[in-house]
Formats: sequence, structure tokens, C-alpha cells
Amino acid sequence: MRVLLPCLFSILIIQSSCAQSDSVVSTKDAAAILKNGSGTVSDILADKKYMALHPDTDFRQLIKKYCPFGTLTITTDDEPGKKIKVIVTVKGHQHGQEKLH
Repeated sequence: MRVLLPCLFSILIIQSSCAQSDSVVSTKDAAAILKNGSGTVSDILADKKYMALHPDTDFRQLIKKYCPFGTLTITTDDEPGKKIKVIVTVKGHQHGQEKLH
């Protein structure tokens, strides 16, 4: 069964720990990747070089804009801790406001 995982929920649960990276990237870099289709939202969120951008409002708006319905990866492969899968259904979408149940 395919469950919809809306971006709003994903953005709310993105960990805001700011990991340092060897290369400096910007929200503009992520936007270019998403705009030209050379990468996906999951690619960006699972890439540790973008981790420092996760708390940034502009970055979150970008992710929200390009976020698909369906499966979404929001952590890097080397993030510590036990890997879990979260299945979410969002109901009651009204006027741009999602209600989480």
C-alpha cells in the first residue's frame, strides 16, 4: 500500500542539527538541482552536505515547493541511531493547512 507523505509533515520532522560539511552549498544550489531535475527532494534531504541548511526557512520553502507525494527520505545514511520507517496519512486539507492525524 502506498501512503502519501506530504512535505509539510516531512519539513516538521526534519532534524535541525547542523552538521558541518567539506563543501559549502546554498539553497540556490539545491534549487538549481531540483529545478533542472538532476536530483530529487530525497536526494537533497539525504545528502549530508545540505544538513546545515535544514533549519533555514528559505530551504524549507524550497523543499515544500518540490516535495512529491509518496515515499520521501529525510535522513542521511550515516545518521546515528536505529533506522525507522514512518507511515503517515494526512486528512482534512483546507486552504493550504494540513491536519495531521
